[in-house]
Amino acid sequence: MFRKYFRWALTHPSTDLEDEKLKRHMKPDFLDMVPWYSGTSADLFKTAFDLMVSVTLFVGRFDMRMMQAAMKGPTGNTPNDDLLYDHFNEREDLWFDFVADTGDGGNSSYTVARLLAQPSIRTVIGGSMHTLPRGNLLIIGGDLAYPNPSSFTYERRFFRPFEYALQPPPWYRDEHIALDKPELPPGVSKMTEYDGPQCFIIPGNHDWFDGLHTFMRYICHKSWLGGWFLPQKKSYFALHLPKGWWIFGLDLSLHGDVDVYQFKFFADVCQNKVHFLRLLIFFFFKLLSFPYFWFHVGQHALVIASSVQPCMPVIIFIYSKHKKSCCIFFVVLG
Repeated sequence: MFRKYFRWALTHPSTDLEDEKLKRHMKPDFLDMVPWYSGTSADLFKTAFDLMVSVTLFVGRFDMRMMQAAMKGPTGNTPNDDLLYDHFNEREDLWFDFVADTGDGGNSSYTVARLLAQPSIRTVIGGSMHTLPRGNLLIIGGDLAYPNPSSFTYERRFFRPFEYALQPPPWYRDEHIALDKPELPPGVSKMTEYDGPQCFIIPGNHDWFDGLHTFMRYICHKSWLGGWFLPQKKSYFALHLPKGWWIFGLDLSLHGDVDVYQFKFFADVCQNKVHFLRLLIFFFFKLLSFPYFWFHVGQHALVIASSVQPCMPVIIFIYSKHKKSCCIFFVVLG
């Protein structure tokens, strides 16, 4: 059979046009790596310009987080209804995955997304083989599309690799804008009934280069990232997990700070929802190029937690893409 096909291919050479059509059909619809060091990419110049505009116009003058705090949902919900999610807390157990810096290149992002999408993976732990299930929850820690946020980079660098890895539902349309989230699948009436993988996302500094506009449109007003359901309505959130565990996803904007309304929300959750000796997990995203950040944000986290009990155990999870060889990393407990 192979010989017959090979002989046919030799006697029926394809045209250049047919080759190009075949390449377009076979090549995934996502982008190559960002040319950080080539100095020839127009995107890099646009990124530098957007950063200059953001720092000049937005920092200290306009803060999307404060606008979110003032917004109410279309059904008249209070702002906190859009920030607190407790549909996981009745489960017996919960598996979650964490990934960040997803927007550098399509091949690398797809490779990671494909692993996250597997129903289970087998790995060796302590000399024995273990089967780990796919996470019920996926947390993404920011910088969704490099070098700058736009419809083009979000779709081609972020959404497309995840859609190739785990397809969205057949009824979903890319152009759809979700006005009243969560938009549950047919046959599901509330969040506790949905058993598929879900995703929550924290914006990074690159997501803030346009004042968080693209993040709000694509994350807070879309319902699916590939096959992961997106219930998230705002750029920060609190997740109530089983066994008293919590995830606090903080939005630090461009200047590594927690705004007063965000601080008040998390402090209220600690005072009214979190009970003594139950643990908190704080997820942050920031670059190590800001040395003050370790103390500055850690102080915020511990102050928020101390509003419940002074001796509450707190795990502060700080993700960074790069590290210096001279740096020492600690698990911070308060």
